[in-house]
Formats: sequence, C-alpha cells, structure tokens
Amino acid sequence: MKPGTYRIVNLASGTAITEIGPGEVASRPVDYDSKTQQWFAQHSGDGYQFKSLKSGGYLAIASINDHNGELYSSGYPTSWMLFPNPEHRGHNTYGILMGDTDLILDLADGPKRADKTKASLLSTI
Repeated sequence: MKPGTYRIVNLASGTAITEIGPGEVASRPVDYDSKTQQWFAQHSGDGYQFKSLKSGGYLAIASINDHNGELYSSGYPTSWMLFPNPEHRGHNTYGILMGDTDLILDLADGPKRADKTKASLLSTI
C-alpha cells in the first residue's frame, strides 16, 4: 500500500474508525467529508503507522490486557501490519494486525452498525 490518506472501514458493518474526541476512537457510519475518519498511512519498518488528519494523533492500543485492546489516538505511534484480504484481493482491502502479534483490528461488538462502537484488538488470525 502506498503512503497516503485512507479511511479504515469495517466491511461487515460499513463503519469507519473515527476520532470522536480528544484521544477517543470508535467506529461510526462513513462520512466522506469528515477529517475525523481520515488517517494518513506512513511506512514504519515493515508495517505502517496511521496518523489522524484531525488531531495529528496516532492510532494506538490502550492495553491488550487491561483495556480489552481498545483503540485510542495517541501522541506515540503504534506499528500495524497489513495483510491482503483474499476475498477482495487487488482492491486495496486489507486486514490490520498490531505489529508483531496475531491480533487483528475488529469491532468490540461484532459487525453491528451501532454508532460509536468501540474498535479493538479482539481476534486472532
């Protein structure tokens, strides 16, 4: 994937990772005009960092053990690995893993379209 500005969208729910307040990140319906859903992907070693166009904060994980792997916007970057989605190969559609783990980015409540659903690292590949 080339560095650039992207939305991180859950294909099952049709919602996007959104910065909803200072440091707070959740999944919301896609809003093509909102900078709160725009993330600049930049290379970080073999992976990527995602930087919010709204605040300049980086997509990060609060804690895998203490906070159920919830996402937030941090002053410090987290490295993410992308892997191709076999069902959508060739369409710039990827799964997102946290760094050197087997934990994949997903919605905390499954593929629901509920507003402000927390996004977290829930499942393993």
